[in-house]
Amino acid sequence: MIGASVCLEAARNDSHDKKQGVQHRYEVGLHRESGVPVYSARLRLWFWFLPKLLNGLSHAANQLDPEMPALDAADQGLFQLDFITILARQIKEYQSVKIWVDIATSPQVLFLRPIIAELRGRGHELLITTRNSTETVPLADRLGLSHTVVGSHGGRTMLGKTGGLSLRAAQLARIVRRQHISLALSHGSYSQAMAAYFLGIPLVTCTDYEGHPANHVLCRVAKKILVPNLFDPPSLYRFGASPGKVESYGGLKEDVYLADFVPNPGFAETAGIPSHNVVVTMRPPSLVAAYHRFKNPLFDELLTYVLSHPNTFVVLVPRGSEQRRHYEQMQGSRMLVPAKILDGPDLVYHSDLVIGAGGTMNREAAALGIRVYTVFKGAMGSVDKHLIASGRMVRIESKDDFASINLCKKVKSAFVPRDGRRLLSELVDKIEAVRAQTRTQGYSDLRIQTK
Repeated sequence: MIGASVCLEAARNDSHDKKQGVQHRYEVGLHRESGVPVYSARLRLWFWFLPKLLNGLSHAANQLDPEMPALDAADQGLFQLDFITILARQIKEYQSVKIWVDIATSPQVLFLRPIIAELRGRGHELLITTRNSTETVPLADRLGLSHTVVGSHGGRTMLGKTGGLSLRAAQLARIVRRQHISLALSHGSYSQAMAAYFLGIPLVTCTDYEGHPANHVLCRVAKKILVPNLFDPPSLYRFGASPGKVESYGGLKEDVYLADFVPNPGFAETAGIPSHNVVVTMRPPSLVAAYHRFKNPLFDELLTYVLSHPNTFVVLVPRGSEQRRHYEQMQGSRMLVPAKILDGPDLVYHSDLVIGAGGTMNREAAALGIRVYTVFKGAMGSVDKHLIASGRMVRIESKDDFASINLCKKVKSAFVPRDGRRLLSELVDKIEAVRAQTRTQGYSDLRIQTK
């Protein structure tokens, strides 16, 4: 009965099989509308032919040896049931969703950590790869993520970046190609996008900045692009994204991982940050990012200005070893360059104000209700534009704006935790929906092959 019902359902969908372009001998897919299994023509033939084959073999054996008892209907049924049981076990194995998560930068570690936990909680098997760049690997280790380090940053030049991305894409493809991956997931990993395209793996990516030149790769390869609700989706259309490909979720990227944030009351003392000073956390501009290929002298001028006020204490968080060496030379009694990685959200929460030349730490401050000033000199993203327009962030464009910085102790953090469970569930639901959609549109990673 099992074989007959499956065969009947498959026969009803012959035209669908032809549209899907079934090329493998024994391929399992899902019907576009009903979601029931659809088997290739050769597999359906086995369901029809197996009982007849067993009956013929039994009859031939009986002709050769009349004393051999015939294989009765019950025996045939058990044999067929064993075949179907083995087949069902293989189908179940290949239908299990294995998701490949790639983490290329340290902010992505924080964003993807709760998503990884939620996906695992829903029963998905995960393969996690990371890139050896700035604090990415140490932060992933500190948060307890089981991951494989693949490749490193390509350096400052565009030629080096392009070569680095391509080389890492090839390294990722070599590692992932035998893993039976059902879905690829990242927050703007361009190497993963290239590898996923080469391997035919559907990709879901997230982004919150439209100024990166490599968005041309993401927007053309990804099946779905998830963006914050403050993001301007049409800004990705010029990179090749279609309106149906871009979908928003109800918050900032930082809201996702700050929803379960609980401040550590002993953080400042442990980190060596005095409580009586005006604590200013500063994050310099990136020296290697493709979207920031120029110097920003305004940041160092602003650092000097902040230190000129006697009651300030600066915690400067460098990007990489080169910046660390540069700013350690300026370190004194009122400036700290942390020797080890500090918890970013805790550092921001215990600061009186944040001044950054990047994006993530500034938006963390905005989400936590801390005064934040941006000296970012690249193309301003739509999310930051909304934060500036709403007064949650202030832009510093020249020395004339220094006087507008309020160098005083904060009264109280305005941080109100978001409904983290709802936001996280919304994001993961959207990720799972892409997997379900691609299964019905002919992504046939569910294959049973014989030679």
